[in-house]
Amino acid sequence: WILFESSLFICFMSTTSSSTPLSTAKQWLNEADCVLLASGAGLSAAAGIDYTDKKWFAENFKPMLQYGVTNCLQILGGMGLPRALQWGYLSHQLELVRWGPVDSPIYKLQHEFFAKNPDIDHFVITSNVDGMYERHGFDPQKVYTPQGDYKRLQCTKPCSSQTWSTREYLAKIRPATNAETWVVENETLLPSCPKCGAPMFMNVRADSSFLEQPHQPLYKAYQDWLKKQDGKQLLIIEIGSGFNTPGVIRIPMEQLTKGRTNTKFVRVNPNDSQVPPAIQHCSLSVEMGGDEFVKGCFG
Repeated sequence: WILFESSLFICFMSTTSSSTPLSTAKQWLNEADCVLLASGAGLSAAAGIDYTDKKWFAENFKPMLQYGVTNCLQILGGMGLPRALQWGYLSHQLELVRWGPVDSPIYKLQHEFFAKNPDIDHFVITSNVDGMYERHGFDPQKVYTPQGDYKRLQCTKPCSSQTWSTREYLAKIRPATNAETWVVENETLLPSCPKCGAPMFMNVRADSSFLEQPHQPLYKAYQDWLKKQDGKQLLIIEIGSGFNTPGVIRIPMEQLTKGRTNTKFVRVNPNDSQVPPAIQHCSLSVEMGGDEFVKGCFG
């Protein structure tokens, strides 16, 4: 086993001196029978949806600067804001992030690869709630989002397992939002549960009230897909998953790699690309951004 180190890559593998982790990842991709795409916030950030980017925030959410807010992560989900301001902000933030213009080369290249290689079965698991895979042509029945999705609202109690269309509420809120303050001036339009009247919030994992039930069918589809791949050469490509919520993508992908035979694992992350010793023999640790990796591997 040879350890390669450079400013761009760290790779644990048996390889020739002329290969690189990126070229090896591309080889593994083309040799795989099936591919599990696993992604975290780093992938959407590489595609331009970066919740820590102050410039992007100022360009798209300028009225919020007057409240001392400088990035989306600072008020994730509008938490901590007065409710009328929270939904004034969310009516703009959700519209852009979940339904804004779709033209990301990163997601497009992945979709095009599988369109050109239909014999390579694939599935997606992502902690991102922005619907980017679905919006770039991936089959929504093969995209499991354990952290939820911005497109649905739920009761915050919750009083039932029912969810409602987020966009229907946003269409009513936006016209009632002050253009300068972003405060919703008609508070009767703020999302309230049609069943019990409690406040509603997006069906995303913000606290213990998160409804798992709407995502159970896709969780089962994900488990069934994995069982179908038994005995086949499975490649897991994890992009942009760090240590903010490692229990959602990062740790499960390590455990999946360790627990299966005929499985190879590629971890792509500019800062946290290390893999545990137990799976280094079948893993690549690629220390680079998701955009550069996707263009080099899927392009």
